[in-house]
Amino acid sequence: MARNDHSLDQHRKASAISTRPGCVGALARFWYRSYAADYICLTVIVAGWCMIQIFVEPFHRMFSLDNSSIQFPFAFIERVPVGGYTA
Repeated sequence: MARNDHSLDQHRKASAISTRPGCVGALARFWYRSYAADYICLTVIVAGWCMIQIFVEPFHRMFSLDNSSIQFPFAFIERVPVGGYTA
């Protein structure tokens, strides 16, 4: 029963802020009743992604198509049977 009273006290504190007149109460009510926190987090994530896209240079591995170490010859005998793995 004491645990339930504790959660009610926290709810009363939160609702006490939202019942205040003026800008603070209006912002508290807006924060509790809307998805404002979700929109703010989404904005921060999108802004971070945009900053990464603009300022971070990706590593481009240089290779040549004539490089024999990355070329594989065509195999006439397949090592993995393709016919047995149909869905």
